Amino acid sequence: MFFERPYAGFSWDTQGRVVHVDVQASLRSPRILLGDQLVKVGPVSWEQFRADYGLQLFRGARAGESIPVVVERGGQQVALDWIYPGRNLPEFFDQLLSVVWYGLFFWVIGTDCLVNVRPKGPLRSLGVASNYLTATWLIMLANVAAYHIWYGPYVLRFAAWMSAPCYVLFHWHWPRPLGRLPRLTVALAFVSAALLAAADCLRWLPEVAHLWALGATCGAILVLLAAHAIRSPADRAALSRLLGLIVLGALPLLALPLLNQVLEVHQSRFVGLVGLPLVGTGYFATIFRNQLGSLQWRAHRVVTVYSFVTVLSLLMLPVLVLVGARHTTPAITVVFAGLAGLIATLVTLAAYPPFQSFIERRLLGLRHGSRELLARHAWQVAASGSEPALNALLRDEILPSLLVWKFAYVQVEEGKTRNVLLEGVSEEEVPVGQEVQDLVEASEARAGQPAKPPSSAFSWIDLVVPLRLENRLRGVWLLGRGHDQAGFARGEIALIRSLAAQSAVGRSNVLQAERLRALYQANVTRNEEERLQLARELHDQVLNQMSALMIGRHAPQVSSGFQQGYQSVVDQLRDVIAGLRPAMLSHGLMAALQALSERSPGAADGGAPVQLEWLVADVRYPPEVELHLYRILEESLANALRHAHARRIWIRAQGDAAQAVFVVEDNGQGFALADGGGLESLVAKKHFGLAGLLERGNLIGAAVKIESTPGFGTRIQVSWPSGPS
Repeated sequence: MFFERPYAGFSWDTQGRVVHVDVQASLRSPRILLGDQLVKVGPVSWEQFRADYGLQLFRGARAGESIPVVVERGGQQVALDWIYPGRNLPEFFDQLLSVVWYGLFFWVIGTDCLVNVRPKGPLRSLGVASNYLTATWLIMLANVAAYHIWYGPYVLRFAAWMSAPCYVLFHWHWPRPLGRLPRLTVALAFVSAALLAAADCLRWLPEVAHLWALGATCGAILVLLAAHAIRSPADRAALSRLLGLIVLGALPLLALPLLNQVLEVHQSRFVGLVGLPLVGTGYFATIFRNQLGSLQWRAHRVVTVYSFVTVLSLLMLPVLVLVGARHTTPAITVVFAGLAGLIATLVTLAAYPPFQSFIERRLLGLRHGSRELLARHAWQVAASGSEPALNALLRDEILPSLLVWKFAYVQVEEGKTRNVLLEGVSEEEVPVGQEVQDLVEASEARAGQPAKPPSSAFSWIDLVVPLRLENRLRGVWLLGRGHDQAGFARGEIALIRSLAAQSAVGRSNVLQAERLRALYQANVTRNEEERLQLARELHDQVLNQMSALMIGRHAPQVSSGFQQGYQSVVDQLRDVIAGLRPAMLSHGLMAALQALSERSPGAADGGAPVQLEWLVADVRYPPEVELHLYRILEESLANALRHAHARRIWIRAQGDAAQAVFVVEDNGQGFALADGGGLESLVAKKHFGLAGLLERGNLIGAAVKIESTPGFGTRIQVSWPSGPS
């Protein structure tokens, strides 16, 4: 188009009519006019040129050379001494407005399908071949065939005839095969097309036979699409979306008669075919929507933008008609060009958002457009009050809008993983434990792109998105689009990360709310038990002693028994008061723990001896920290004394003013822990005392770790603070 074509200063069509004049040879010599019919150029007549596809007009001509040209004008032949201009900018820029770019567009689609579409098979091969053949005959229509460049007429006819079986067979198989075709039938279809192409090149068929073949093929395509819609109701949605795109692509062709009145032929052809790539993109996107590829997101953005440009071009057609009027002055042209730009800008600002929503929802079948996805997800997450509601939102709203076919949400808590939501994958295809940590670290090292793990079971993962809150890993999103193709662009990754961050906050709020509800109930139950225990102690011990005291008060003098009973009551009351608020805590945590271990029953009283190992410096902690640490250790010791049946109990402590670690350990009978001893599992098992340990630890930022095995005792470790100071 730019190097092999002759730069004659004018263009002609396949019938030899002059359709555009770029450069005039001389103002004094007869000029070539639009509509002139070429009769002879140099030694080659038009009849010879039409008969021999190897001939080229102006072959070997040099710039400035005078070449005799004979044209027919008004029924008379006019001889001209035409000065061949050679390469010139007007003619070069005129070729930029050519349908050759549409051909290149289909060539790109074919290459993209060749590289990205899976699985490999006849349908994929037919799709690639159809795009390449479409690109070829479109490029030949861009005056390449009219100028006989590189035997263009032969290539045009061959590409047009061979497109017919490719188009028909592709639509026979897509989206689902209508039936089984014998191999002999397929072979005969291609052999017949090749024979017809050869006959057309030998001039045994009418000159426009290849165009008739393309028209008949388009009719057969519509029949096959209708057959698919009737036979497979499940495919009607995809076919209706494709039909909508075909209608949009065909709209500019309806304006061709009007365009031919105000534009040159090659210009009107360019504008009239502007919707053709939209049809090709529609197939591209529809194939991906049916999971035959993995570039759904990028495809639908191309479809949306290109559709809007097509419709906007149609709306600007009246302005184009006015600007293209033959008698328009340059000043009026500038005014209309500025007006067209202003109108296009205003229409784009006002109409593109609703147009994008319409295309994405109605034609591409997306639940929500990319613009509203973040906002909608934000308020729905805030409104969701439970984990099942969040999972339903993710499964039914977010994943379909992102065109994600394989997904796994893995929750991470204290190094343990749990599969919360799986879509399109099985438990065996999801990493667990340390595999999740390794995958996250590898992904973050590669700026969000997944490093494929050695296990082939995880090869479906295209994107790894960690869910972090307060710099702690709370979960991981694993996303895939199938067929081992990485189909997430940078913009998509940013959107998905934003959604993941919202989800992490929402799930944290839901989890915290559930914990608070469970802890509230546990606190109420525990307080009731403490009140009951206090009532029993006062009734069974203090009131009995007071009753004995009342009996003894009628004695003529205070007996030694009264004094002993009175002293016993005083001691018990002191114990109760000490339990409600340990007085030794005012002197420090070490003194309070020493008193606690001394009050505990020893081996002589039938209980397990308590051994205190204190390695913490003589320092003071904040009062609320000391109180909660004391209560945690007190409850741990009480549990060991009541339930463990241990032979010995140890209380160990070490640390300094900035941090401390306390351990209460026994060699008793132990018990089974569910789910690693988490708060939810402890509450569910009605271990309210142990749940209270975790609750108090959270209040002061301490980590409480409970370890127990039946038959091997229990170990409770309290670390304050749980992280860096």
